[in-house]
Amino acid sequence: MIKLFLSDLDGTLMDEKMQMKDTDIEAIHRLHETTVRFGIVTGRDVGIYHHYIHPVLEFDMDYIGNNGGSILATGKKIYEMNMNTEDVYEMMKYVGDYYLEETYPFIADDHCNFYFHKKVPKDNFWCDTKSFMAQVGHVSEIDILEYLKNPQDKVIKASFYTREKDPTFMSKILRERYGDKFEITMSANHFAEMTTKGIHKGTAIQKLLEHHRLNADEVAVIGDGENDIPMFKMFPKHAFVMASAKPEIKAYGRVVDSVSQAINILLEEEKS
Repeated sequence: MIKLFLSDLDGTLMDEKMQMKDTDIEAIHRLHETTVRFGIVTGRDVGIYHHYIHPVLEFDMDYIGNNGGSILATGKKIYEMNMNTEDVYEMMKYVGDYYLEETYPFIADDHCNFYFHKKVPKDNFWCDTKSFMAQVGHVSEIDILEYLKNPQDKVIKASFYTREKDPTFMSKILRERYGDKFEITMSANHFAEMTTKGIHKGTAIQKLLEHHRLNADEVAVIGDGENDIPMFKMFPKHAFVMASAKPEIKAYGRVVDSVSQAINILLEEEKS
């Protein structure tokens, strides 16, 4: 019997305009009325939960953010694994010295404040990126290196938006240089994300299961990206993959068109 259903956010439950389908919202509410818990597993920060997810879905839920670096159980934080700030500073300085023509690195805190390199070239590509960030939070005027000297919050995740034709360009460079210290994954096209070594969606879900005292066969998951693979591998029996995912990702689970379709399948299977 399924007791917990976990959904990825971007490309799965939420589109590029940060909108959720009415049919998905309705299906989540139907699921919430049963004994099955609903939660979200995402690379996004905790601020997104408080400012966007909770106001739309209107109930306290489980939320794994920052690719596993932050865990909320029924809306309350139960776990957080921060990165070593000195290591993040050194890495951001390295990227700033050599790769700002190709990637746009930033960090975000739990209050949706975004910190960037101030010397990023002022072309249309980076201006559009910064404009998008301003829609979901506050773009700080403090340079990222200056902020990292005395951060007001723990640094849980670092992100890299790249314009390279090969989206894996930056993640390869980061893995070669920092793979022994950080977990590096592609969360979406042109997005590489970094957490403390050993921290990813799979490890975070395991901690959430321990908190709720659930077994692996009581969990279902849905996602669409490379950073969802750890949770697909953990729960192969009840893994759903979005039809929009790349072919190599689809191999990890049952292919569906939406979160609502996956929920409908689960609810029907629970009846039989």
